[in-house]
Amino acid sequence: MIVIVIVIGLAAAGAVGLVSWFVHLERSGRAVQTIMLILALTVVDAVLWQNADDVPAGLFHPGLGGLTLRLPELVITLALIARVISRGGPRRAGLTPLLWAAFLTWVTAQAAVGLLRGHVPFDVFGQAKIVIYIGGAMALAAGIPARDFLAHDALDRLVRWSAVLAAAAIVISATHRTISLPIPGMNVSNGGELGGDPASVFVALGVFGLVIAVCRDTRRLGLLIASGTLLLTSAFASQRAALISVAISVAVLFIAFATRRARERLHTTPTELVLGVVVLVALVIGAALLPAIAKDKAPNAPFSAQLQNAFGGIGKAQSAAGRVKQLDQAKQLILQHPFIGWGLAESYSYYQPGPNDVEQTQLTHDILTDLLLRTGLIGLAFFLVAYGASVSEGIRSWRYNLDPMVAALALAATAILLGWFGKGLVESLFEKYRLATVLGITLGIARTCATSAPSAEHEEHSTFEGNKAWI
Repeated sequence: MIVIVIVIGLAAAGAVGLVSWFVHLERSGRAVQTIMLILALTVVDAVLWQNADDVPAGLFHPGLGGLTLRLPELVITLALIARVISRGGPRRAGLTPLLWAAFLTWVTAQAAVGLLRGHVPFDVFGQAKIVIYIGGAMALAAGIPARDFLAHDALDRLVRWSAVLAAAAIVISATHRTISLPIPGMNVSNGGELGGDPASVFVALGVFGLVIAVCRDTRRLGLLIASGTLLLTSAFASQRAALISVAISVAVLFIAFATRRARERLHTTPTELVLGVVVLVALVIGAALLPAIAKDKAPNAPFSAQLQNAFGGIGKAQSAAGRVKQLDQAKQLILQHPFIGWGLAESYSYYQPGPNDVEQTQLTHDILTDLLLRTGLIGLAFFLVAYGASVSEGIRSWRYNLDPMVAALALAATAILLGWFGKGLVESLFEKYRLATVLGITLGIARTCATSAPSAEHEEHSTFEGNKAWI
């Protein structure tokens, strides 16, 4: 009993200390550091543990008794408390935040429906945490001036350090090795593996870095190389969803860079682009040679093994067949309650080829079908309208904001949102707290870019609506 009291006391003291620090950041105009901390913790979490279920109880997975938390949700909650203390509660918000509030309110209502239907409470509350990951992270990021994400190289430094971790992860994955760190409170047994979650987080940061690099006036080459390294991780993840995401994001950027507006925004020289490509090619060749050197055999073509694992093989065919059967079963349930859904944590059984077994799951590997099953057509409509509003704000900011760097930030957020929407069509996203956290922050960045002043000369006096409100 004494040990429990001591642990609770230490946890409370740590929480108070974090809130005090966040309040200090808010009042000193450095709230962007809170967002950078959340992103940095998410990157480290993803690099150390490819599978979120492997995160041991401890620093990144705190808990007491039957209560378990993830570090991002804890930090986001404490940062929101600090926001209330320093600014007070929200006084007004725009249409897009209200649309997201409507969706998240409906999700909360569906949590109650799930409990009333007798669904497992632990699973219900686990799925309801997207209110924190999406809504909380979006509110935090949207309440920060867009220029603060660029001031003092806030995003720049995060992208560069993440690129170092990404390069190490590429080497580890290419040589089929892992890192073991038997540290109390965060034991790591298979660190450095490049799975879908780490690659998706790296790609999002890579998109931010790439667009910032090509649009700013100076110090572009290093950021270009770092961004390219981050984007390259998707090819080593051996996951179709990660490749689909990066393909859509890059396609969006190419379309945007081909417009007339891009001529006013882009500053990268051909020499810098060539040097960046050369460095990336060298990294690709090195990644292809490392396994051959380690095993003393002829090297394979770059990415051949990864692409084969992602799109070919008996395992992938069986996985695809299993997903078809999942969708068939889910659709039968959806038709029974098409408008309001079954509530959070609804589960169903399906036949899985390969193991030749009947399995039970709560996922459909499709975010739209997941929402239909849990929240019905009403919840899906709320989500699509809110998501579309955020994408629309990003596009408008890229086209019309007279501050080129704020416009660049908005374009990066838009490319990520569209890429992750494509990813969500072949993978469930809301259950993955790391992806949901980055998604919420990206939505907030798109929002703060949309509410930034339309011209640079006005920015000093009226940076964004969030100066008076939150979002």
